[in-house]
This record gives sequence, structure tokens and C-alpha cells, in this order.
Amino acid sequence: MIGLLALALVCALAGCGAPSSPTPTPPKPTLSPSALATNYRYLNPALYPDRDTPIGQASAQLQAVWTPYDVTVIPGRHLLDSMRSPPQVLNMTNGKLSDADAEALAWAEYRENAFLGWLESNVQPRLNDHLRVHGLFNGVIGNAVRAGQAVTDPACGLYAAQIAVIPVDQTVVAFEAGKGYSVTSQFALVDRYKAPCAVVTAAGPLFTAASDVVIIETGAIQHDDVLGDLFFAQSGRDCESGSAISACGSV
Repeated sequence: MIGLLALALVCALAGCGAPSSPTPTPPKPTLSPSALATNYRYLNPALYPDRDTPIGQASAQLQAVWTPYDVTVIPGRHLLDSMRSPPQVLNMTNGKLSDADAEALAWAEYRENAFLGWLESNVQPRLNDHLRVHGLFNGVIGNAVRAGQAVTDPACGLYAAQIAVIPVDQTVVAFEAGKGYSVTSQFALVDRYKAPCAVVTAAGPLFTAASDVVIIETGAIQHDDVLGDLFFAQSGRDCESGSAISACGSV
């Protein structure tokens, strides 16, 4: 049953909907041999309140920090406490990236997805564009959050159980172009999300996936002074939405 259920899961969780406007080009990868030295669970306590706080109730300093991020609630400093550790990453870059830098991409993606899970449950849709391109929020979850619904996105939908890092070649570029994305990134993540996985709102389930899904997501690590080092996703498409390419079999 990977068909429509899997497609719904991946479009909503990882974002494979076609972009609604031209896709912004993220910066080039900022990986370095010391990339993994970053603590991907760290949040600067000077920039985050002790708990989630409506921006109007925060200090003037925190209001000044967070107003540019288009939020009505400021995330608390414990947001990343429950973020999982990525699995061992399969580095398929043929030496273009060290194993440490390949692993750093996975950590940065997990950090990005932790913020995504928070914005979904706290109905902060405008934060999305600070984490990834706008078009990746066009799925079922994005529509629900924009409609004012809090979405509970479980760990099975936020954190891939298997991850491979591959170079972006013309097959990847063409695959993502099938959903309207323009790819300039040098590397892609191939993510397998394990089923079963259900995403819910207070009104009931949005959908349930009964089979694993695999997506190919392009992007690069981007540093933000408040959000930290994140994998800024440039495109994402699941391997069930069109003719699969060889990269789909990486995990």
C-alpha cells in the first residue's frame, strides 16, 4: 500500500509538493572537515525563553530577536531535548565528502525537522520559509497548519530511520524537476521513513502510512544566528511519485 498513503505521508512530512512560486536558491554547502564539531542540540539560552512564550509576552530583547522569523510564539530552549540521533549514514559520495561531513548533513536535517515538528504543533506556518523553500510546505500538513490546526507529527514522520548521502547528478536534477524544483545543491539525502506512521490533529488523523517511504531531498547546511546550523532543503520528492531513479535504492 505504498501508493497514495506513502505519497501523502512524504508530501506532508518531508514535502514533495510542487513549489507555488519560483524556488529560491539556497547558499552553497558550508561543510568543512570540522562540521560535526557543531552541537546540533544546542540552543543559545540568551535567544530562547525557558518555555514556549507568546511573542507579546516575551522580553523586548527576545521580541527583537524573533520578530524577523514571523512567529507569534517563541520556541522554548528545550525544543531540541527530544531530538533523536541520526542513524549511521551511508556515505555514497565517492570521497567528495568525508564520513564526518556526511553525518553532519544528517544531524542538520534532524535539527531542521525538529523545528518543523514544533512549528506544526504550535501553528507557526511562516517559520517554514526560514527552514526550507516555501514549496515544501504545500502538502497536507502545510495546508492544515495554515488553516490554524495544530498538527502532531510523530518521530516516525520527522526523523528518517535510514539515510544515505549522494552527489547530485543529472538524474537527481531531472527527478526533482518533475515536481517543479530547480536544483543547484551539490549533495542530496536519501531518506527512508518507517511505517506505520500516523499524523493527527485534534479533529482526528490526517493520514496514516502503512508502508515505508523513501524520499530524495536536496539542500545544504545553512547557518542562522538564531536557528543554528540547519539543512536548508531546496527540494524533496518521494520515490513513489514518478519513475524511480537508481538513487531511490540507496536505503
